[in-house]
Amino acid sequence: MNGSIKFDLGEFFFRHNHHGEVDLVLRRGNQLIPVEIKSSGTYQPDFLKGLNYFEKLFGKRVTESWLIYDGKLEQAGSQKIMNYRTYALKMAGNK
Repeated sequence: MNGSIKFDLGEFFFRHNHHGEVDLVLRRGNQLIPVEIKSSGTYQPDFLKGLNYFEKLFGKRVTESWLIYDGKLEQAGSQKIMNYRTYALKMAGNK
């Protein structure tokens, strides 16, 4: 993984009865990074529902969140939206 992205062991998912779920939660020290994964090629704003709720619930422990899907819209910043191919290249250390 090129050494640039390191996570603690203990990845998990998040599920809440009323506010959906997050497919994967990564830990980096005390920080939590929720990840939502969709197979759709078309972005839908409701893809962010679980991420937004998780961020609201865990506050400052969430410094970024990721939506990984099969579409063309990509966004940098604290709430990253990326195509799964871009994500795979990033994890492989190729930019």
